[in-house]
Amino acid sequence: MGLISPDVLTTFPPSIFKVILKDLTTGTKSMCYQTCRITSTTRLNKVIRLYIPLPNAFKLKSSVHLMDDLLDIPHKQGIMFASFDIENMYPNMSTNELIPIIEIMSLSNQLDAKTTNELIKIRHTVLEQNYFMFRKKNYSQTTGLAMGAPSSAILSEINLQHLENTKIFDIITKQNIIGYFSNVDDILVVYDQSSTDLHNVHKALNKLAPTIKFTLENETDGRINFLDFTIQNKESKLLFNLYRKPTATDVIIPKDSSHP
Repeated sequence: MGLISPDVLTTFPPSIFKVILKDLTTGTKSMCYQTCRITSTTRLNKVIRLYIPLPNAFKLKSSVHLMDDLLDIPHKQGIMFASFDIENMYPNMSTNELIPIIEIMSLSNQLDAKTTNELIKIRHTVLEQNYFMFRKKNYSQTTGLAMGAPSSAILSEINLQHLENTKIFDIITKQNIIGYFSNVDDILVVYDQSSTDLHNVHKALNKLAPTIKFTLENETDGRINFLDFTIQNKESKLLFNLYRKPTATDVIIPKDSSHP
């Protein structure tokens, strides 16, 4: 996974890391290790897309797609917006759940046992390749998905979309959620405050898995920021504006730059 900044390391509890005694010539910098990691991750992504495609039932295609969907929701008094975000998603994502989920997906897609076993073996291989270097020492992440690894994106999507199509779907139904839209670990919900208790929704989401915790952000003064735009919740309509974080500089690196 390459170098990692000290700030990132101090974000997570020390218990999820362990020092590994590995010679650098045969460790994370070796050509063999890098080749194996890239090959297995590429293979995993291809096999998943080919044999067990994700449903993407709640996944956003783009900001424009989200705006169109929001405008299709009948607007009335009491309609509110809120967003949820998963704290430290990769290191807190349970890897033990992945094999049962892959088996369920394989069964629903009528895969043969050989292909299913190959998926599980590739999953084991990818998860074992979770080394990174910090201050000239090699570390192995002992829990969750590897930070910065290409495989973590697809593996977290498998886990989250399974939750969305099972337990989260039950929460949406039970709590009368009008709209639910997700983009990786960012979630936007639309609800009627007369029929939905948002704090109950928050509690239910935090009970989905022992290691996954959600933060909650309510709209303030009829506004909420989500992804790259601001939603203004007026009495009779919705308005949208571009949103940039206070730290944004709008500086673009030229395509011919030698910047790493």
